[in-house]
Amino acid sequence: MTDQTPDTMLEAAAQAEKLGKIREGVTAKGVKWQVGGEALPLAQLTIPKGVTILAEPGRMVEMDNDIDMHASLAGKGLGGAFKRMIGGEGLALVAFDSLADGQEVVISAAIPGEIITRELKAGETILCQPGAFIACEDSVDVSFDRKFRPFRTLISGEGLLMQKITGPGLVMMAAGGVAHERVLQPGEKIRVSSGKIAYYDEGVNLSVEVVGNLATMVFGGEGFTVATLTNNTDKPLHICTQSTTARELTAELLKSVGAQMQTSNLLEALR
Repeated sequence: MTDQTPDTMLEAAAQAEKLGKIREGVTAKGVKWQVGGEALPLAQLTIPKGVTILAEPGRMVEMDNDIDMHASLAGKGLGGAFKRMIGGEGLALVAFDSLADGQEVVISAAIPGEIITRELKAGETILCQPGAFIACEDSVDVSFDRKFRPFRTLISGEGLLMQKITGPGLVMMAAGGVAHERVLQPGEKIRVSSGKIAYYDEGVNLSVEVVGNLATMVFGGEGFTVATLTNNTDKPLHICTQSTTARELTAELLKSVGAQMQTSNLLEALR
């Protein structure tokens, strides 16, 4: 990257204004990151020489010239990649190797919402729903939870297998709509609507609880079950929920398209 001039500084300021409220930070490896935007956020990462960023395929928006982009098996070897495939993800991630200092790559989320960032300590693990992972430093291990709990995860709306992400390093995840991060104190429990869990720390127990009745399901649209997150440890743990999901967004879009088609057909019939 070249040194900043007044023109480039003005350009950066204009870009920051477009992105709206910006969150930023620097990782232990020296990766500078900025996340901004409203409904469709972007993440800009400035990468030192010799550092690699891994991202889901299709998430790159732009990158500098001195970045080598190539496919990299996800997880630790073929075993980790195979577990990702079972969970509905691809075998490989896209690696961005910085060949010079200050190289930038810009990535985006797949659905409208927020980009969540966490810098994990060595051995620290979080679990997130399939499709939530966007990018991370290459020191982070991305695989799937070995605990196969199809009834619990499917009924709770979180997919067949939860993604398991272990530090050290920066990880970026997508949350649909608005993300709500909070800390669960030891012994604390909350109930979450189906599919609305973005991620939670390892140690939080996910279970399914029956609530309501037939009238609740038919007229309230909430179903019979909710996901329950409980901190059974002796230390505070983080969780994050999301205000909407890709499934809900798709359903609303199809409903809108269907209504427009019905209106169009009616108008055509009245001609």
